[in-house]
Amino acid sequence: MKRAIAYLLGGTVLLAATAALAIRTIPVDQITDAGATAAKGMFSFAPDYVEIEPGEEINFLNGTGEHTVHAVPELWPKDVKRVAISNRPDAKFTFEKEGFYGVTCRRHGQYGMVLLVKVGDPEGSEDLKDKISKMRGSVIQKKALTSLVDEHLSQ
Repeated sequence: MKRAIAYLLGGTVLLAATAALAIRTIPVDQITDAGATAAKGMFSFAPDYVEIEPGEEINFLNGTGEHTVHAVPELWPKDVKRVAISNRPDAKFTFEKEGFYGVTCRRHGQYGMVLLVKVGDPEGSEDLKDKISKMRGSVIQKKALTSLVDEHLSQ
């Protein structure tokens, strides 16, 4: 009887430890809203701002197959491999290092389809607007990223 209880308790502890080690995955949809009245509002990531911890991942969902997921070089840590996903119904990307990550759809970024990811508790949010102003991209894309900084990171 004591042995059976020890096995049950051991199994419970093992299950709890396994659950604690599970990687959190955040789903991010890539939306095409055919009812939008302008291209600017037609394409988006939902949500367009995500906060995660190092080692967590985002699962990019692309039901239409018409979107891509690409790093914005100016808003990506220099020593981190850039995300580049095309033509996949869903794809996961793990964010290992603390920092700010800018993501865009290569096809629709010019219409403001952007995502900003904050990993951990990075420094440097005050530099983001300067980086955005210097990046290659459309005026609409830059405004969309600046709006995300203003909405989520400005004190």
